[in-house]
Amino acid sequence: MDRSLELDVLRSSIVFYAQELRSSLPKAGIRILYELCRRKYADKFTIGRDQCYELFRSNGLCLRRRKRPRTTNSNHHYHIYEDLLNTTPKLHPARFGELCVTDITYVATSSGWAYLSLVTDAASRLIVGWCLHPTLERQGPMKALSMAIDFYRKYNVEFIIILLSPITTFLS
Repeated sequence: MDRSLELDVLRSSIVFYAQELRSSLPKAGIRILYELCRRKYADKFTIGRDQCYELFRSNGLCLRRRKRPRTTNSNHHYHIYEDLLNTTPKLHPARFGELCVTDITYVATSSGWAYLSLVTDAASRLIVGWCLHPTLERQGPMKALSMAIDFYRKYNVEFIIILLSPITTFLS
């Protein structure tokens, strides 16, 4: 048999097998497909990795890359206040309601990325305010801060130090 014809038959077999694999393993990546094809056609597999990847791409067997979440923008012109916890003398909260720390993290949801703003009591490590917001706008952190202030008012705590994350959302 002619070498080019043999290579075409092998490529067609690999594509057909990879399509079967894709239907049974819909989330498998291209590396896994390549390894499984290489194992199945071990003695006949004369195609290199890059050529095989190109074969998968040209036949639509690659998955779409996931969109990366929008994260913190540290290039801003807002004033960043001094970190009170890491200065001398170090601030160690002795009782509930003395110090709060804030943070924002992103969470994958069924409808895309959402941003979770948290306000935590440093002494008890109790979450006293939170808000899950679909965008990284100021409404989410402001709701979390107001929830924390309402929580402390309920327990008659008058003076709170709130350590904000160095992030534009809490600064704006």
